[in-house]
Amino acid sequence: MNHRVKYPDLIEKQRLEIIEMTPRSMIYLEKSSAERKSRESSIPAEDVKAVVEQIIEYPCMGGVKGSLKLIEDKRALIGETMYDEVKEEVRCYLEEEYQRRRRESEISKNSKARQDAIEPFVKPIPLKPHDVWSIDYMFVTILGFKFTLCPIYDLYAQYYCALGVGDTIGGEFARLTFEEAQKNTGHIPEKAQISDNDVTFVNGEFYNYLANHKINYVRIPKSEPWWNGELESGNRDLRHWILVKALKGLVQRIDLTGRGTSREEVLGYVTECCQSVRKMLNEQIPRVKFKTTPQNVCDNIVAKSHASQQQFIESKKQQRLSRMEGIKNGTIKTKSKTLLEKAKSALKKLVGKMSDNELFVSNELLHNRYACIIN
Repeated sequence: MNHRVKYPDLIEKQRLEIIEMTPRSMIYLEKSSAERKSRESSIPAEDVKAVVEQIIEYPCMGGVKGSLKLIEDKRALIGETMYDEVKEEVRCYLEEEYQRRRRESEISKNSKARQDAIEPFVKPIPLKPHDVWSIDYMFVTILGFKFTLCPIYDLYAQYYCALGVGDTIGGEFARLTFEEAQKNTGHIPEKAQISDNDVTFVNGEFYNYLANHKINYVRIPKSEPWWNGELESGNRDLRHWILVKALKGLVQRIDLTGRGTSREEVLGYVTECCQSVRKMLNEQIPRVKFKTTPQNVCDNIVAKSHASQQQFIESKKQQRLSRMEGIKNGTIKTKSKTLLEKAKSALKKLVGKMSDNELFVSNELLHNRYACIIN
């Protein structure tokens, strides 16, 4: 139809040659498009809204398990292909909305004001993995012993390159952790290594090591930790998962819970927990964060009786058939909207009620930015 409008002077055969199609293929395509539009117009808007809500709530689910969960919860009957199409529409819409809000937010204005200050700080912008790394210190107490953690984080890939565990902070400890990150990834930061103004970073072995290897070292302004926000914002979750891993593991480690446990033994155990948590955060965090997995959903469906689910499916199919007949006969008056148009309409209402933080989290999870794995 668009080609008929765009090329009015051409005959049908010439228009088909331009788009490299035969007359029979065009007839089949038009018929398929008409049938698809008819099927999608019969899908109630509340079903599409249920799909959008579930995608935002469980962004790690694909079409197969997502459609099964909708049936399990008796919310909608949507095929896996349509589910994936709606999910892609949600992903694109949330990204556009987040970028729009970000441009208009006060955070963006304040950031620009700081850059335009008398002593502006220009933060290196990573464009690919291993462009910019960040390093920091944090502390954790297990079995009465306090240990220092030193995470090194890739800002672009959002990947923990290394997670050192030690007794005290110091330049040597930071240097050893950096060497471990270099060993784990096989790279060094090409643009810059970022840190705060801790004295162990500014002076000592770590500073000298970076200088000897000609690595650009950038320190954020004093009392302005938001410049290192990518790493700082994840420290709380990192500490949480380390404690969870350590406490669960102590059930099997009776030798550590008894009296007389040495600091060295606990240090070795904490090191094992940190390596396990680093791997989990880099690879499996979406499933841990939502306390569910797609496999759990399938197991629940298999375990339950399928009688009520089958009854729900049949009622939904009958609803679709009645609705389609009503639309064809003219007894049901409704706007002929496609599946994606209905999804976008539901998205506008849902996203309008979301706060900036909720929008940011949903957008990051749908784009899987937190679980990028470096090969």
